[in-house]
Amino acid sequence: MEPEIRIEGLSKVYAIGWSRSGPKAINSLSFEVQKGQIVGVLGGNGSGKSTLLKSICGLLPISTGSILISGSDPATAVHQKKLGYLPERPSFPGYQTPRKFLLHLGRLSAVDGGSLKGRVQTCIEECGMQKVADTRIGQLSKGGIQRLAMAQALLHDPEVLLMDEPMDGLDPLARDNTTAHIRRLSDAGKTVVFATHLLEGLESVCDQLLVLHRGRSIFFGPPQFESGIKTWLLDRLREGEEEDD
Repeated sequence: MEPEIRIEGLSKVYAIGWSRSGPKAINSLSFEVQKGQIVGVLGGNGSGKSTLLKSICGLLPISTGSILISGSDPATAVHQKKLGYLPERPSFPGYQTPRKFLLHLGRLSAVDGGSLKGRVQTCIEECGMQKVADTRIGQLSKGGIQRLAMAQALLHDPEVLLMDEPMDGLDPLARDNTTAHIRRLSDAGKTVVFATHLLEGLESVCDQLLVLHRGRSIFFGPPQFESGIKTWLLDRLREGEEEDD
């Protein structure tokens, strides 16, 4: 079966001058994601999580390697509306309300006009925004902004959802609701890749876990933490440090 996402030999190097290159933000990364899977990307600051997601959705040009989404390059997948993206630090116009913003975004994205209002309402309800849907965005809490970011990523009903720190700013109940929502998306056949630095709940929500350390994969596989995830992760990071020496 053709994987939903296939990444082979991916590297990303940021230039630091006219003729100089810095360290690799992503270093020879290869993995596959099957349709309907939930993949968590775990790592600390500077591990390459955001660079990876931006590369997959075509926001960053890659240095070497390849990315295929349903057999097509990211630009084609974006054009075909197969991708939804939740950025790490979402920013929206504070003078608008979530409902009006989503309606405007839907028109720009050419979501079917006959069903746009219904689709917006569905996203508002799925993301728990009923009480703030007609409040100015500038008055929303950090958690409210995060829920709006989820709603805009889902608006065009994408097949692949990329989320950068989707739990950031959410209280425990909202995190639990977001986790349940991610599971429902997977049950509906959507493929979800999300980056996080949070350890709680990873084993219960992820089908596969990718651990990044300094741009390299130090683990990819089913999450099984018999000794506890914190101990397990620290052991993997120590192994990564030893390989760098």
